[in-house]
Amino acid sequence: MPQCEAVARVSPASRGAVFDRFAELVPLPPEAARAGALAGDARMIDLCWNALNLEKTEWWRGWERRW
Repeated sequence: MPQCEAVARVSPASRGAVFDRFAELVPLPPEAARAGALAGDARMIDLCWNALNLEKTEWWRGWERRW
């Protein structure tokens, strides 16, 4: 799962390794703080997701909505 969101889906003991590997594979913006992502900060996780250049998180959240 090549998403920083994976940090929130693994055990707390594995989160650091997941974030570190993600950061090796994807250039993250400087404001995407490791400590924040490990703590589950939604803004930090969104910054990581947005670094994938797969549209912004707002778009992905919206497409699942029932109209």
